[in-house]
Amino acid sequence: MLEEREIFTSIEGLTDRVRLPRLGKIRLGVKVDVGTANEHPRDLDYFVVPEEVAKILNDDKPRELRIMFPIDDQAEIFPQALKRYGSNAGLKCSGNGARAKEMDPLTGQLQGKDCPCEHLRTRTREYYKDEDGQNKRCDCAIHATLNFVLPDVNIAGVYQIETNSINSIIDINSGMKYIRGILADAHGIGSLQGIYLKLVREATVVYPKTKKHPEGEKQIRHTLKLYPDFDLRNVPRLSDNAKTYFLDHKQHRLDTSPDNVADPNRIDLEAQAEPDPATAAAIEKKHDQTEEKLREWETDVDERMAKQDRQKLDQIKNWEQRYKDIDKGDEFKQIICDHAVPDDAGTGNPDNIHPTDRVKCLKALARRYAQLTKGKGKGGN
Repeated sequence: MLEEREIFTSIEGLTDRVRLPRLGKIRLGVKVDVGTANEHPRDLDYFVVPEEVAKILNDDKPRELRIMFPIDDQAEIFPQALKRYGSNAGLKCSGNGARAKEMDPLTGQLQGKDCPCEHLRTRTREYYKDEDGQNKRCDCAIHATLNFVLPDVNIAGVYQIETNSINSIIDINSGMKYIRGILADAHGIGSLQGIYLKLVREATVVYPKTKKHPEGEKQIRHTLKLYPDFDLRNVPRLSDNAKTYFLDHKQHRLDTSPDNVADPNRIDLEAQAEPDPATAAAIEKKHDQTEEKLREWETDVDERMAKQDRQKLDQIKNWEQRYKDIDKGDEFKQIICDHAVPDDAGTGNPDNIHPTDRVKCLKALARRYAQLTKGKGKGGN
């Protein structure tokens, strides 16, 4: 029996639903005309940002972004699902790889079903046969949306990045797990809320399987990576019941307390009493150990990237002899000049090609060589 004075202030299934205000979308590529009826997407090595973001960052092709998450709810900041869309009906089916909810075209009601099904598209499977034995295009794919704040641009809402890249999804999930781990280890927080992070486009070697290459073909893709962008010494240690926290940076501060009243759970580092010497020494040691782990991790990443850059440069230099063998050394030099940094564009020296442009240069060399040797047999003779 209900209490006589009981007052309801929330609705189950509604009050707990969150809709983050969206300021805009950031894209990972562009659509290009390849001479067919449909445009094809082309991956880029930088973020395609809205005009207002490019203006504030003073960069219309940023390769990294400083971000933060307004909440630490994986379902809200990085939802992932298998989705199937209709041309006019919008979302037709959504699943998690085990179970899915599909809209009945007759009743418009959602019905449960097993997942995945014959509609799932992969690199080795693009069509399936329907009940009549007709080939139908698989129209279900992986979808993920990253929602984040750009604190140096605008904290009034979130920007979105959509991706269907398996590698980007794995790398973002891994980055979140890693950063939560070091925060929990160092401060007992384990939350990404309000922490400054760095989102980057990073060249990654992948081996996607296709019909033409069922064992996998080596390719370079610029996947999304998430890295910490903070000093652990400036991250507060919160109590177990702390609801929220945000760090100050360049006069940006988010206050979620009602009427801007100071949150009693917020910890002011400057107001904290000095710990006893033993505790201070233990905290200092823990900080040093964590920062050492971060330095080792960053060094390992830098070394792997430097090794990849050297390998690409060696591959470019190997092409020079192949062009000389067909008496096309000038063609090689011209392609090198087209991809070199502006100040050194006229030298034709492969060392003057920026690491981010070496993959493009390799593709251009291979494409032009194929044109020059077409119909001449192996070796161009």
